[in-house]
Amino acid sequence: MRHPPRSVLLAVSGTVALVAGALLPVVTAQGAAPARTVEYSVTGRWDAGFQASVKVTDNAAAVNGRSLSFDLANGQKVTQGWNAKWPRSGATVTAANESCNGSLGAGASVTTGFVASRAGANAVPVTFRLNGATCYVDTQPTPTPTPTSSPTTPPGDGGRPPALRVLGSRFVDASGATRRLLGVNRSGGEFMCLIAASSTGPSKMPRPATEACGDSTPAPVADRVPLVAGEIGENTCSHGFVDQVMRWFDEHRLSCLGWTWNIRNCSTGPALISDCNGTPTAFGVGLRDHLRVLNG
Repeated sequence: MRHPPRSVLLAVSGTVALVAGALLPVVTAQGAAPARTVEYSVTGRWDAGFQASVKVTDNAAAVNGRSLSFDLANGQKVTQGWNAKWPRSGATVTAANESCNGSLGAGASVTTGFVASRAGANAVPVTFRLNGATCYVDTQPTPTPTPTSSPTTPPGDGGRPPALRVLGSRFVDASGATRRLLGVNRSGGEFMCLIAASSTGPSKMPRPATEACGDSTPAPVADRVPLVAGEIGENTCSHGFVDQVMRWFDEHRLSCLGWTWNIRNCSTGPALISDCNGTPTAFGVGLRDHLRVLNG
């Protein structure tokens, strides 16, 4: 997806539940102790695309530099990814490590993910190759064991965020208090979403008409269902326009999430960080400071 300069993407969702995909443990090498294993899972699915996760575990000697490749089928095409360098075209996908996460120690694992479009059946890859070594898919995943007793509820919340439910057009917690979703959307909002747009082109809210567009398009939706702006950002890596958008969502007590947690300096889309240490871009600084103000 191309993002025009100084634009904001708004993914408007009426639900917070992801579609659970098939979990396919992929044990790759022959023998009792495969050198490396790959676990592929579809974590989200919608009419025109899906989201997937790929976990690589090194059971042998440490690896310095990773290149994982596999073939997509049925017109599937990667549109974005994270925790690796993902291509944007072609049926054969090769995900190379970032400069800061190329080392994989013995017994260690690394997980990457991607979003892809699809035109037909959502077939899973059948062959994976790690640094050129072919891996074979285990098509018989281990069944989930039946619990022998009821699980015990752990004491306290362990610092976890509150569980939310939908009440009318709001997200509420167990006490009934309204909650907003704020922070970072790492992977995008391309699952089971509506897209709020002010034109027939890529989803955007032009700077001169930010408030008018918000009042005419997202606001009526927010009166009926919980609304989340799941992808806000600027290709210039600045935050002047996004500041206006976040202010509008604050005034209407609606949710908004910065996008995306990728290292690309806005060369191919909005980016919150510029390196593996998490150094924020100007856009990242703007979002961070905004959240600090909201947090008091």
